[in-house]
Amino acid sequence: MKILLINTNRNKSPMPVVPLGACMVAEAAARAGHHVRFLDLMFAGEPLKAIEQAIKQAAPEVIGVSIRNIDNNDMLNPVFFAGDCLPLLQRIRSLTEAPVVLGGAAVSVMPEQLLRFTGADWAVTGEGDTVFPELVHALAEGRSPDQLPGLAWFADGRFQRNAPAREGCAGRFVVPQFSRWLNLAAYKKNMATAPLQTKLGCHFQCIYCTYRRIEGNAYRLMDPAGTVVAVHAYTAMGFRNVEFVDSPV
Repeated sequence: MKILLINTNRNKSPMPVVPLGACMVAEAAARAGHHVRFLDLMFAGEPLKAIEQAIKQAAPEVIGVSIRNIDNNDMLNPVFFAGDCLPLLQRIRSLTEAPVVLGGAAVSVMPEQLLRFTGADWAVTGEGDTVFPELVHALAEGRSPDQLPGLAWFADGRFQRNAPAREGCAGRFVVPQFSRWLNLAAYKKNMATAPLQTKLGCHFQCIYCTYRRIEGNAYRLMDPAGTVVAVHAYTAMGFRNVEFVDSPV
């Protein structure tokens, strides 16, 4: 199928964040045989026009929308990042009838609320690179994907959610070909770091933290040799700084 993936994160403070998860989903869908176009709105001067152009050029049959943050966690100067996605979704709906699938860390935290807020058709929680290609495959065959792990949706006005699939992390992390999907030079020019995740999950139950909702409550560790390979891959891309983005404990 023809897929359009949109990275909606435009927050550049303190530096732009490379959309690791969205790129992993893009590559997983491409490996599954789908035609994938990636629209990164980080540096887009006019996001709505960029969406219009991408939809006209790609004629997508499925649209994936990545939402990284709900807000900025600043009580003195609050910013509701998820709210910025609403006009984007409205413009998408005005241009195409393709089903819209939400994904990203924010969606794993609040899938029901973001589905209601945006009016999207489906939401993927947990590791989207394993679930999203299967979702697209089911839609291509005209099958209902409602048995897939990590999928959330509304049926007859009632919220439905399947438990996410939690796969082992060891040896699974593969550095995406960022230059295939992004303006990598723009990220590096703005001092973006290379994101590397060597551990998923957390067994603590801190009431203020969202890691367990995003990654699960069991530790999944990456093989040390795989970490070295990933660091070498990043340095070969020209990154000067590798940032370990594991949960704090």
